[in-house]
Amino acid sequence: MESLDNVDMKILAELDLDARQPITKIAKKLRISKEVAGYRIRKMEREAYIKGYYTVLNPSLLGITYYRILLKFYSLDIKTEKEILTFLIDHRYVGWIASCFGKYDLIGVIEVENAYQFDQFLYEFLIKYGKYIVEKEITIFSASFAFNKKFLTDNYKTEVLEYIHQPKKIKVDKMDLKIIKNLSTNARKTLVEIAKDLSLTPKAISDRIKKLENSGVLQGYRTSIDFSKLGYLHTHTLIKLENIETRKKLMNFFREHKSTLYGAFQIGAYDISIESVVRNLDELNSFIHEMRNLFIKDIKNYDALILTKEYKLTYYPFQAFQL
Repeated sequence: MESLDNVDMKILAELDLDARQPITKIAKKLRISKEVAGYRIRKMEREAYIKGYYTVLNPSLLGITYYRILLKFYSLDIKTEKEILTFLIDHRYVGWIASCFGKYDLIGVIEVENAYQFDQFLYEFLIKYGKYIVEKEITIFSASFAFNKKFLTDNYKTEVLEYIHQPKKIKVDKMDLKIIKNLSTNARKTLVEIAKDLSLTPKAISDRIKKLENSGVLQGYRTSIDFSKLGYLHTHTLIKLENIETRKKLMNFFREHKSTLYGAFQIGAYDISIESVVRNLDELNSFIHEMRNLFIKDIKNYDALILTKEYKLTYYPFQAFQL
């Protein structure tokens, strides 16, 4: 498999800023032909550098809350591990799941309308697999910050898709939800393709998408990348603060850091979580030391995880909106 060159990386950066932008627009920005841009994108998809395209939602505007679950297992054989992963990947409440190395073995995000639904999920899971769990932590998202993948290019600019959990709810109908569902599994799906699936005109689909974007429900469109193929480790740092008032200061630092991918304010055992990429353990150590030195009085404790495999990623709460 050939490694990616500078043009490929710039294409990835553009797709990550807006996965729905047309190939002609990307080609114009990079001063290459649309044929070259299209060929390179298809090649990166075929070789699985690009795993897919996803839509970032503001879940609170749909009445959805995200819960993060962190699990440490013991006495877990390969067969049971596969059963647990299959259960979580197939479960309609699970939006994201990944295995990891460090204090925890598995990390996931559960997307539900209320605490009752989360309790249903957790009860079912613990009845089946609780005997294999030695430690679990649960946190609730209060704010989310999806950073663009700044590490892809040297001349990067920071763009953030963010939401603060709000009590207000935007009214959407079943057709809106079907459009969101279409985009959640393939953010590059064309208006014509969506229109064909939903028996509407492309103009009607376009108008509804613009309305959902203007309302803040649809935040943006990003690209899922296999970081290991680019020579990076995918990391997750969980932070406990000495004083919760300092969380904005820390998030502003992470917002501008070249290695960061995603951040969240949380309620629970950890106050902040940060996803980032590093080339090796030395870079992870440098990232941690930089964070600790800058915020030595603000950080009470932290746990750093290395994500070994990502199994599922969607912002769409499938269980809440059965169509």
